[in-house]
Amino acid sequence: QRLLDVDSQAMSDVRELLDMTAGFSTAMDALMRRLDHMQGLLALIGSRRTLEHACSFCREAVGSNASGGLLGELRLETSRSAADAMRSLQAEAVSSLMGTALEDSQSAVRRGGAALAAFRSGVVGLLVEGAAE
Repeated sequence: QRLLDVDSQAMSDVRELLDMTAGFSTAMDALMRRLDHMQGLLALIGSRRTLEHACSFCREAVGSNASGGLLGELRLETSRSAADAMRSLQAEAVSSLMGTALEDSQSAVRRGGAALAAFRSGVVGLLVEGAAE
Protein backbone atom coordinates (compact mmCIF):
# COMPACT_ATOMS: atom_id res chain seq x y z
CA GLN A 1 0.00 0.00 0.00
CA ARG A 2 2.88 2.34 0.75
CA LEU A 3 4.40 1.77 -2.70
CA LEU A 4 1.49 3.60 -4.34
CA ASP A 5 1.58 6.53 -1.93
CA VAL A 6 2.36 9.67 -3.92
CA ASP A 7 5.07 10.68 -1.45
CA SER A 8 6.71 7.23 -1.27
CA GLN A 9 10.28 6.59 -2.40
CA ALA A 10 9.02 4.28 -5.17
CA MET A 11 6.80 6.99 -6.66
CA SER A 12 9.60 9.55 -6.32
CA ASP A 13 11.82 7.17 -8.30
CA VAL A 14 9.10 6.70 -10.94
CA ARG A 15 8.66 10.45 -11.32
CA GLU A 16 12.42 10.93 -11.57
CA LEU A 17 12.72 8.24 -14.27
CA LEU A 18 9.82 9.72 -16.22
CA ASP A 19 11.39 13.16 -16.01
CA MET A 20 14.73 11.76 -17.22
CA THR A 21 13.11 9.96 -20.19
CA ALA A 22 10.67 12.72 -21.20
CA GLY A 23 13.17 14.23 -23.63
CA PHE A 24 13.75 10.84 -25.26
CA SER A 25 10.04 10.28 -25.77
CA THR A 26 9.63 13.75 -27.25
CA ALA A 27 12.57 13.16 -29.60
CA MET A 28 11.14 9.81 -30.78
CA ASP A 29 7.75 11.38 -31.46
CA ALA A 30 9.40 14.22 -33.37
CA LEU A 31 11.47 11.76 -35.43
CA MET A 32 8.37 9.80 -36.44
CA ARG A 33 6.49 12.98 -37.34
CA ARG A 34 9.42 14.22 -39.45
CA LEU A 35 9.75 10.90 -41.26
CA ASP A 36 6.02 10.86 -42.02
CA HIS A 37 6.12 14.48 -43.18
CA MET A 38 9.16 13.98 -45.39
CA GLN A 39 7.74 10.79 -46.87
CA GLY A 40 4.43 12.47 -47.66
CA LEU A 41 6.09 15.57 -49.07
CA LEU A 42 8.49 13.64 -51.28
CA ALA A 43 5.68 11.39 -52.49
CA LEU A 44 3.66 14.45 -53.43
CA ILE A 45 6.57 16.13 -55.18
CA GLY A 46 7.66 12.89 -56.84
CA SER A 47 4.23 12.37 -58.36
CA ARG A 48 4.55 15.65 -60.30
CA ARG A 49 7.24 16.06 -62.86
CA THR A 50 8.42 19.55 -63.57
CA LEU A 51 9.81 19.85 -67.09
CA GLU A 52 10.21 16.05 -67.16
CA HIS A 53 12.81 16.23 -64.37
CA ALA A 54 12.87 13.12 -62.18
CA CYS A 55 14.79 13.34 -58.92
CA SER A 56 16.59 10.11 -58.08
CA PHE A 57 16.76 11.07 -54.38
CA CYS A 58 12.96 11.32 -54.17
CA ARG A 59 12.54 8.05 -56.04
CA GLU A 60 14.95 6.23 -53.68
CA ALA A 61 13.62 7.90 -50.53
CA VAL A 62 9.94 7.27 -51.24
CA GLY A 63 10.27 4.08 -53.29
CA SER A 64 7.72 2.62 -55.64
CA ASN A 65 4.61 0.54 -55.19
CA ALA A 66 6.81 -2.56 -54.81
CA SER A 67 9.10 -1.07 -52.14
CA GLY A 68 8.62 1.32 -49.27
CA GLY A 69 11.74 3.29 -50.10
CA LEU A 70 14.47 4.38 -47.73
CA LEU A 71 12.19 6.51 -45.55
CA GLY A 72 9.69 3.67 -45.18
CA GLU A 73 12.50 1.28 -44.25
CA LEU A 74 13.90 3.78 -41.76
CA ARG A 75 10.48 4.19 -40.16
CA LEU A 76 9.97 0.42 -40.04
CA GLU A 77 13.37 -0.24 -38.49
CA THR A 78 12.82 2.53 -35.94
CA SER A 79 9.46 1.07 -34.96
CA ARG A 80 11.10 -2.36 -34.49
CA SER A 81 14.02 -1.00 -32.49
CA ALA A 82 14.69 -0.91 -28.78
CA ALA A 83 14.12 2.84 -28.95
CA ASP A 84 10.46 2.31 -29.80
CA ALA A 85 10.15 -0.29 -27.03
CA MET A 86 11.61 2.19 -24.54
CA ARG A 87 9.20 4.85 -25.76
CA SER A 88 6.29 2.44 -25.30
CA LEU A 89 7.43 1.58 -21.78
CA GLN A 90 7.68 5.25 -20.90
CA ALA A 91 4.20 5.93 -22.27
CA GLU A 92 2.76 2.93 -20.38
CA ALA A 93 4.39 4.09 -17.13
CA VAL A 94 2.92 7.56 -17.58
CA SER A 95 -0.55 6.23 -18.36
CA SER A 96 -0.65 3.68 -15.53
CA LEU A 97 1.38 5.33 -12.77
CA MET A 98 0.38 8.98 -13.00
CA GLY A 99 -2.79 11.01 -12.52
CA THR A 100 -6.16 9.28 -12.33
CA ALA A 101 -4.70 5.82 -12.98
CA LEU A 102 -2.58 6.15 -9.85
CA GLU A 103 -5.58 7.41 -7.87
CA ASP A 104 -7.67 4.46 -9.10
CA SER A 105 -4.92 2.02 -8.10
CA GLN A 106 -4.57 3.64 -4.68
CA SER A 107 -8.29 3.44 -3.99
CA ALA A 108 -8.40 -0.21 -5.15
CA VAL A 109 -5.51 -1.05 -2.80
CA ARG A 110 -7.29 0.73 0.07
CA ARG A 111 -10.54 -1.15 -0.63
CA GLY A 112 -8.62 -4.42 -0.84
CA GLY A 113 -6.87 -3.65 2.44
CA ALA A 114 -10.17 -2.92 4.15
CA ALA A 115 -11.66 -6.15 2.80
CA LEU A 116 -8.67 -8.15 4.02
CA ALA A 117 -8.91 -6.51 7.45
CA ALA A 118 -12.60 -7.46 7.67
CA PHE A 119 -11.80 -11.00 6.54
CA ARG A 120 -9.00 -11.27 9.11
CA SER A 121 -11.29 -10.02 11.84
CA GLY A 122 -13.92 -12.59 10.87
CA VAL A 123 -11.42 -15.46 10.79
CA VAL A 124 -9.94 -14.46 14.16
CA GLY A 125 -13.43 -14.21 15.63
CA LEU A 126 -14.33 -17.64 14.28
CA LEU A 127 -11.16 -19.19 15.67
CA VAL A 128 -11.60 -17.57 19.09
CA GLU A 129 -15.24 -18.65 19.28
CA GLY A 130 -14.31 -22.14 18.08
CA ALA A 131 -11.56 -22.43 20.71
CA ALA A 132 -13.87 -21.16 23.46
CA GLU A 133 -16.43 -23.90 22.74
